[in-house]
Amino acid sequence: MQLAFDSEHLRSICENEAASETELGEDITRALRGRLADLSAATSVSDLPAGNPRISDVGDTECLVIEITRDCQLICKANHIRNPLTVSGNLDWDQVSRIKVVHIGRGYDYQYRVST
Repeated sequence: MQLAFDSEHLRSICENEAASETELGEDITRALRGRLADLSAATSVSDLPAGNPRISDVGDTECLVIEITRDCQLICKANHIRNPLTVSGNLDWDQVSRIKVVHIGRGYDYQYRVST
């Protein structure tokens, strides 16, 4: 899958190990790097091997939620110009190949969002 980021700060956390360790700590950084590698290697959501990936409504948007650790999640949105839809008009996550990281933190409360 192709990854994009909701902010430069999130990109830095995801691509710079030192920045991630400063922000999130060593254990979460190690797990995050594994989840990001899984996402990059996957061709669809169903290919993700770890992190209990699931589709969940976050606010008014369907998102992919992946556990980084028991207390920390990675939340992504589909990021196509025109997101693939099923016949019934729902987002077709099996066809999603472009995602945007929008949140790293505890729960779905965006007050914990790692972005500026």
